[in-house]
Amino acid sequence: MNKQNVLYSELELKILSHIKYGSKINTLELVDKIYKENQSINARITIVVAIKRIIEKSKKNNEEWKICKSYQNGNNPIKYWREKRK
Repeated sequence: MNKQNVLYSELELKILSHIKYGSKINTLELVDKIYKENQSINARITIVVAIKRIIEKSKKNNEEWKICKSYQNGNNPIKYWREKRK
């Protein structure tokens, strides 16, 4: 039986377009780039949850890349970046 890839949502694809190899982007920057003027109160949480889904889906899809993140440090935003999967 063929293994089918898990599809990414529209929001997940937008997030992926901003998470690049070799440069880090934090959650506040992602919110600004994705939501622009239409930011809701929960936009940052929505981004974090979507990135968690991207990480799980990328493992299931056996993507050639992985999403890495910094540790949460109080109110400081988490930073994300892409690396090659080993």
